Amino acid sequence: MRTVVRKPALGAAVGVLVLTASATAVAEPAGTARAEPRAAAQAPPTVSLRDGTWLKNGQVWLPRGFNMVGLAPPQKCLGSNDEPDPWVGLAHTTFAQHGEAELKAARDDWKADTVRFQVSESGLDPQHEYYDGGRYLTSVENGVKLARDLGFVVILSVQDQGPGCGDADELPTAETERALRTLVPEFKQDRGVMFELFNEPDTDPGTGSSQPRPAEWERWRDGDAEHLGQQQLVEIVRELGARNVLLADGPRKGATFEGMGNHRLKDKLNQTAYAAHPYWFHREGSPVEEDRKWWADRFGYLTDRGAAVIATEWNAYGEINKEGGRAAMEAFLDYLPERNIGITAHAFDAKGTMVKTLHPYWRPTTLNDGPGNCAEPPLVHCGPEAGEKVKELYKDLSASPS
Repeated sequence: MRTVVRKPALGAAVGVLVLTASATAVAEPAGTARAEPRAAAQAPPTVSLRDGTWLKNGQVWLPRGFNMVGLAPPQKCLGSNDEPDPWVGLAHTTFAQHGEAELKAARDDWKADTVRFQVSESGLDPQHEYYDGGRYLTSVENGVKLARDLGFVVILSVQDQGPGCGDADELPTAETERALRTLVPEFKQDRGVMFELFNEPDTDPGTGSSQPRPAEWERWRDGDAEHLGQQQLVEIVRELGARNVLLADGPRKGATFEGMGNHRLKDKLNQTAYAAHPYWFHREGSPVEEDRKWWADRFGYLTDRGAAVIATEWNAYGEINKEGGRAAMEAFLDYLPERNIGITAHAFDAKGTMVKTLHPYWRPTTLNDGPGNCAEPPLVHCGPEAGEKVKELYKDLSASPS
């Protein structure tokens, strides 16, 4: 068992960084009545931020869990020309049929306490062709209720990419605002639900993980003639009366926060977090010491500026086969709790990422996976992966005092 060492909590709260990809029946039968918004008292635990520290039920906490796409595709999209990849369809079917078993496996076997559901922007936008009068929202409510009843903290991430049958806009649009105005009122009374405002904004498509330019940071924060900025999304959610923790993914699809400078978001409640997805965690041939400096430059430095941190998407597949990649992966999983950075790994319902199989066992991927012993299709990857290592980390964190 690893010894979990955490950085001491800081004093002044100036923001939060988030790093950053069901009910037994969560399909959307015609005529299903939508449940009334639930009171927070019915859905413990609750989440808040104080002095740059994550709190669950008022106690210091480090989130650990998974990204899940089973709720992402709207029913009207399935079978259409925009139908997502087969692995997404399998995740959707598995959650609809075995959602309770899936979440219990994550909680009891893997010791996860947080689930990040991708939810469809198009399915929540009343002006979109895939909006279905609220039945998709009902399926999201059912999934969230199941997760909350099982004790999970829930992140709802607004998804405009393929899994949600979206238009793949690089930045938020008026459609994002309409989706938030549909979603937020249903969960704003539940402080155990966090809103991730827009999954993977891309201020400069195709550039990858290099440092964003100042103009990109302005576009990320303030938007442009066709797009909304993250600051506008924060204000929209607060206008709706939500006091929930908010998560704002960084530019370049959440890859880096280098050069953020004075482009921090303002939230009158000091309950907004920044989000990054550090899939690029190793430079081939670099020693671990250089990788650690790279992580600090890209996102870790924010913890020294009063930001609490959680990784909302990560897996190792893209880097693990590089020279030094396995050592970097082990060091990365140690680095996160050292810096008080939580993680929701990608994904618990995508074969070949964190899990090799779905129902009924959700077995972890391993560093020995490869041709001949990978999961049966449909799967995302075939090769070495970090599922077993993430499972070990979560068990260690669950056994460590806060």
